Amino acid sequence: MANKETRYTRTPYSESMKWVNHMVHLMDNQFRLPGTNFRFGLDPLLGLLPVAGDLASFAMSATIVMTMARHGASSKLVVLMLLNILCLYDVP
Repeated sequence: MANKETRYTRTPYSESMKWVNHMVHLMDNQFRLPGTNFRFGLDPLLGLLPVAGDLASFAMSATIVMTMARHGASSKLVVLMLLNILCLYDVP
């Protein structure tokens, strides 16, 4: 049976990683449409800006992936995160 505290990293969660959770929350589900449970973050709003928004969103995603890799995320998880980023930005 899996432990509730199971994480996809080799090292335990540290307090210095709180900014990652904060940024993920900000980019993915910071805002809620009133009267619904639909949540969204800054990522789709940044996507409305032609080039600068995509670059800012990519920079944040890359920073989070690099941070997770440096703090012990498994190589499988890092590869999956990178594939997710590449698919979202339609890199040829």
